[in-house]
Amino acid sequence: MTHNENEVTLNCPLNGPKISWKDTNDQRVSTDDDRTLKLVFRNGIVESHVYCESDEEKYHFYINMKVCKDCINLDPGTVIGIICGDMLFTLLVVMGVYCFAKKRGGNSK
Repeated sequence: MTHNENEVTLNCPLNGPKISWKDTNDQRVSTDDDRTLKLVFRNGIVESHVYCESDEEKYHFYINMKVCKDCINLDPGTVIGIICGDMLFTLLVVMGVYCFAKKRGGNSK
């Protein structure tokens, strides 16, 4: 499988004389080359469940991709690091304000 900004190209790994592509409703999916299938992004999204078959063998593909030009990939470790860093920074600010207010010693009436 390869992809670019506009489409996803699927390569069938089966070896056989005649390879056909079908969707989950057993409808034949048209293609220029029997070994590859190109799926075009619509509104930046490709969601499809297709399979290639040769003789009695089938190979299934489930594609669910979203592509945008300005997206940033964040793995879970990065997100946890950002949250922990934010909490630590907030705690330091609260402690600084508390210490500053304690030293200043406000008069209450």
